Order: sequence, then C-alpha cells, then structure tokens
Amino acid sequence: MSDGRGAAHDDEQTPDVDPLFAEIFARDAGKALAILEAISAGGDYGNEDDLRSYIINIHGMKSALANVKNMQLSSVAQMLEAAGREGRLDALRSETPAFISSLRAFVERIVPAPESNGDAPVDEDMSFLREKLALIKTACEEYDERAADTVLTELREAARSQPAKALIDAVSGHLLHSDFDEAIQAIEDYLGNHIV
Repeated sequence: MSDGRGAAHDDEQTPDVDPLFAEIFARDAGKALAILEAISAGGDYGNEDDLRSYIINIHGMKSALANVKNMQLSSVAQMLEAAGREGRLDALRSETPAFISSLRAFVERIVPAPESNGDAPVDEDMSFLREKLALIKTACEEYDERAADTVLTELREAARSQPAKALIDAVSGHLLHSDFDEAIQAIEDYLGNHIV
C-alpha cells in the first residue's frame, strides 16, 4: 500500500468531465466524505457497523472516481476497500486521512465555482419557470422519471439565475437516486422562497 502522501498530488490536471456529471459526482462524494470523515475522526474502524459503512462508501467512491477518470484516487480507494475487507485496520487509520484530503481537493477541482453575476440583473422568465416546475412536480408524483428528465433538460437550457440552476441540479440528483419525494420537496421549497 502507498504511504498516502502521493494521493494528495494526484492527477493535477482536472479531467474533462461533463459539468452535470461532475455536480452529481460532487454530491455523492460529499455524502461519502461525511461518512468517511466521521468514521476516521472516531478512529473506531473495529466497530462492525462503521467498518461495513466504510467499505460500502469507499467502494462507491472507487467506482465513481473511475467514472470521472481519476484512476489514481480510484486505485487508492480500491486499496482501502481491500484493507477494510481484510481487516487491516492500521492501514485504514494511517491511509484514510490522506485519501479524504485528496478526495476533497479533487471535488473542489472538478466542480467549477459558481459564476458570479455581479450586479447584472437576471432576466428569469418566472411564469415559464413556474410552469416547468409544476410539470416536473407532477411527473415526480406519478414516479415518471423520464418525463421529469425531459422537462428538466428544457429548464436547464433556459435557467439563468444561480438559485434556479442550483434547484435543477438538486432535482436532477434526487431523480438520479429515484428520490421523488425529495425532488418534490426541493421544488416546493424553491417555489415558496423564490416565486411569488
């Protein structure tokens, strides 16, 4: 196993990944990071539930990292997964902090910073946005992921404001995991906060 230090400088050139795919990866990585950090902070890899959760999340990151073309970090995740399955807890304790740090740095590189609109007004067509969100909500209530995705694609092309783009990304992520209720809640929260 490596000493973990090499992982911090992995793949300095950010791979060319579709921005939407990068956002989805970042959300999944964020969830895995929260779990891995909690387990690492507790240092109790010997706890059966924690170890199982660790292995599941590190396995997911191994595959996700390969999907976004970061083979070096994917290999580190593969080594950590093997160490977990083989009960090599000292390796987990010594290697996991460097992996977490490298994964966090990679997420920051792969996801572009939100664009600043400065003081420029955003000309958002609120009636169009309200209509499309209602269609997505109805599709979610009917568990029709395909219909929701079709409307989301239309909406993605028209959305101009950062809050609308963030909503579209959130709803896309929920639909990716078939979390229809979460998608509906995100739309309702947005409508309550942004559209009169």
